[in-house]
Amino acid sequence: MSDPNIEQTQGEEDFIYPSITFTPSTIEQTNGNVTLELAASGSATIIALQYRFFETEAWRNYTAPLVIGNNCTVYAQARDLEGNEVSRSLEITNIDKSAPALPSEITAVSTNYDVSIAWSAATDNVAIAKYQIELDGEITDVETAQTFHKDNLSIGRHSYRLVAMDTAGNVTWSEQRYFDVTDTTAPVIQRCFSYVNGGTISIKWEVSDNVAIAAQRLWFGQDEYFDLGPDV
Repeated sequence: MSDPNIEQTQGEEDFIYPSITFTPSTIEQTNGNVTLELAASGSATIIALQYRFFETEAWRNYTAPLVIGNNCTVYAQARDLEGNEVSRSLEITNIDKSAPALPSEITAVSTNYDVSIAWSAATDNVAIAKYQIELDGEITDVETAQTFHKDNLSIGRHSYRLVAMDTAGNVTWSEQRYFDVTDTTAPVIQRCFSYVNGGTISIKWEVSDNVAIAAQRLWFGQDEYFDLGPDV
């Protein structure tokens, strides 16, 4: 907020001008309204405290705090019993109700049970404060970085959204996007052996997988095979 401007008019006997104070509810960036309280004091009794929002409009008597929804200049004047009059103004500049514009590029790359999400910079009329990633419903702050990485994801489809937040707390959400985590690790045959007993051949093996065995196939030569269940 800018420094107030002061105009004073002197009475005939009391040369101490009234003073006006402006007390806003916040001076930080906000996406809400600002409540502004006015007060006047002086050596003589204050008989009028008035305000207006435009220099060309009529003065209004101040009776309660002002609720201000947009950036503007507030003018105030006070007059005491001796006729001394002072005028001040305060510029409200910290109201921001405009949400950020999302980046034009958002990509997700999944490899080996993890994901890397990257995006171009979001834009805002004031400034971007931080980004967030919502991954499978869980929100993580990534501050001002434009990348996010997550390890040890389960196999299957995952959802994510990007959130951009400005310094006033306005947020914009991207549409929900998806990526798939697939199993790229092959099963391992830990050992395999066979033996013949009375003209019958027996074959045994042990196999493991990082997820689960879905099916097994036993080959004889290059052309003959038997499809087996997962738990043979």
